[in-house]
Amino acid sequence: MMHVSDTYILPVVGYRVWVLREGKVSSYAVDNFWIPKRANVAQCGGYEHVKFWGPHKIQSGPRLIPHANYVAPFAECGCGFYAFKTLPYLMEWLEHGEPDIMVGEVYLWGKIVDCQYGYRAQYAYPKRFYSNSYEDNYAYNNSTFQVREFSVPVEPIPEAVTQPEFADER
Repeated sequence: MMHVSDTYILPVVGYRVWVLREGKVSSYAVDNFWIPKRANVAQCGGYEHVKFWGPHKIQSGPRLIPHANYVAPFAECGCGFYAFKTLPYLMEWLEHGEPDIMVGEVYLWGKIVDCQYGYRAQYAYPKRFYSNSYEDNYAYNNSTFQVREFSVPVEPIPEAVTQPEFADER
């Protein structure tokens, strides 16, 4: 079930995962680098412009229907910046032991498609990154240093993350 929203001026907070590729922060499932201190703007160009990374629970990626970028995310398309509604939903989706990933909170605004477990948004920017091995010295001396350029907090992942109650929502 998806609902297209009006344009959100105040952000919605969601939960997502990023990966470090080529020394930069990138979206996890698609080839899209995030730029520090700039809003990320959703675009859609169909499959010819999107590289899907596997093998994570994504077979061929969402269905993309080429359309004008100013309408992204288009409800009938799969474009937009993805985020889960809750941290437990995100943790359920993730595989264990995946290297070089960063989990965190993300601000979403503009046009938002409200889906069952998450959102797809027109604009996005990290709100907070979580690190499994958070120590200031460690964070500054390894690949998580790149996330510091976003000028958002890097904190330990909350310990009290429990599994979501999926039964009530099906």
